[in-house]
Amino acid sequence: MTKVQAADLLRRNGIKKTRQREAVVRILAEAQAPLSVDSIHVRLRHKDDSVNLSTIYRMLEVLLEKGLVEQMHHPLGSKFTYVLSAYGHSHHLTCTRCGVSTRMDSCPVTTALGQLEASHNFHITGHRLEVFGVCAACKSK
Repeated sequence: MTKVQAADLLRRNGIKKTRQREAVVRILAEAQAPLSVDSIHVRLRHKDDSVNLSTIYRMLEVLLEKGLVEQMHHPLGSKFTYVLSAYGHSHHLTCTRCGVSTRMDSCPVTTALGQLEASHNFHITGHRLEVFGVCAACKSK
């Protein structure tokens, strides 16, 4: 994601554009897996952005409120991880041994959600699915 795309995403969602917010959005967009606040902080520091942890937490709260970021519980501790969801939701398979998280290519519950809506006369506006288990690399150890 370019700087212009990050700025446009913030603007379209009514979030004040700052250099630091743009950087956080770009970091999340480029990430291959959900990131902890500490990981975001380290990546920002590598880009010469001096941002303290409390600022990152506040930024993520704003992005969560606007639905641009999803928060996930990490199975190897009490920390949360974050993933950019601005372009649609995603689901991940997370290894409980090594902590590696892999994004699923599609939503495995779409059909079930349609059936739930029909059978309960209920309009579903969103959902979250976190799947935990043991990855192939850890299974072979």
